[in-house]
Amino acid sequence: MARKGSSISILQFGPSVISLLKVKPGLPGLKVTASEVQWGEWTGGDDSLSEALAKFADANALSRDRVFTVLPRHEATLRVLELPSQSDEELEGMVRLSAEEIVPFPLEELVTGHCILEKLAHGSSKVLAVVVHRDVIEKHLSVLKAAGLLPAQIFLSTDCLTAAAKEAGSTGLEAFVHLSPGGIEVLVLKDGQFAYGRGIAAEHAWTGPEMDEAARTELASVVRASLSTYQRESGEGDGAKAVYLSSECVDTAELAAALGDAFDRPCSDASQVAKIVRQGGHKVSCTPAVAIGAALIAQSPGSRYAGLLPEVELKRREAASSRLRLARVAAMLTVAALALSGVYWQAVSQRTAYIEELDLRAEALRPLARSVKTKRQHLKMLQRQVEREATVLELLGSIAGLAPDEGLNITRFTYDRKSEISLRGRALQTQSFEALIDDIRGKGADTFAQLAQAQEEYRTVARERQRQVWDFAITIPFSQEGAR
Repeated sequence: MARKGSSISILQFGPSVISLLKVKPGLPGLKVTASEVQWGEWTGGDDSLSEALAKFADANALSRDRVFTVLPRHEATLRVLELPSQSDEELEGMVRLSAEEIVPFPLEELVTGHCILEKLAHGSSKVLAVVVHRDVIEKHLSVLKAAGLLPAQIFLSTDCLTAAAKEAGSTGLEAFVHLSPGGIEVLVLKDGQFAYGRGIAAEHAWTGPEMDEAARTELASVVRASLSTYQRESGEGDGAKAVYLSSECVDTAELAAALGDAFDRPCSDASQVAKIVRQGGHKVSCTPAVAIGAALIAQSPGSRYAGLLPEVELKRREAASSRLRLARVAAMLTVAALALSGVYWQAVSQRTAYIEELDLRAEALRPLARSVKTKRQHLKMLQRQVEREATVLELLGSIAGLAPDEGLNITRFTYDRKSEISLRGRALQTQSFEALIDDIRGKGADTFAQLAQAQEEYRTVARERQRQVWDFAITIPFSQEGAR
């Protein structure tokens, strides 16, 4: 599916006219970028309308826009119902259950929609129920699909006309008459709220911007009858105070002036709706109230309207969109995997080349390393030859020479060539053997390095011949370097 642009296109079509209003989203007001009307003679039985729509879509680049279409009021049936809920999901189900009572067709042949007009007390709602025969919607969609267009949603002209009137500041009791391709819609609003609506298929289809006398007569008759019906059914005294005429394809200013006398009340074109357009108003021809209302609904996600795109079509599109998203995710993952593979192999190649370079450098350094190793071995041999190795007698003599002349006896000397020297003795005072340990570590180590690790192992006190005597033990462990 093509990526949609940021423009919103409101498309309307019928047997003799195609109209387009293209806007750039931005509230408040509308920013119109294009407004086109194309006249022709197309029938519903062949592909001429689809072919004309396809050419029209190409000429106006609709494939890049979000396209919304409008179903004329005369192709739908409307009822105002009071239902015991304020939930959109519950109301939709209630409207579907009521559809067979509104029109004489089985439910499976119908498409329903609803719009909450007013939330009432005790959790109920006043709802505008919309029922359309499925063939009407499918025919509408088939013409669009043959032209290569997929509408984002199908609006009802009544919702669009109401939205435009509200935005223009409709007050009091007013009637709006809209001339759409192939039909006439009469809408009565009370303080901007739906009060009465009627749609009539026009016997005299508009074949151009000018209306013949027969079409004018039919229009006057339809509007007069509709206003009288509302006045009679509602009990409003004088009925609508003013009548406003709008159309995407017919010049309504001159027509409204000509029909004012026939309506027996003020009649003018709906020029107040055109003021909603803040930018690009010079591009708008006639008084396209329905298209302007549709644009307002399309660019405002919170708008209340009766969407007529079948649920089956919505689910199909959702499934297609899900498949497209999955395909995009899979493609992204594939690209990412390929990119990571490329990075991995590049890193492997770089490291392989670096290892080969290091091997070459190592090969060049190996002769020098072997020479250094040989020289180091020779030096160790020379060092062992010149080092003085102390015998057990030399070590004993050195320790004995450090012992004090009196007050201390060495009673036991143990020598382990691989681990340590152990001394046992007795002393009259602790200072005697403590001084001996210090002398062995200091003076003795100057002569024999093995003696540097001398340390006291234990000391105990005893009494002998009425005198205090200290038994002591000194350990001199050999380091690995010093062991011989």
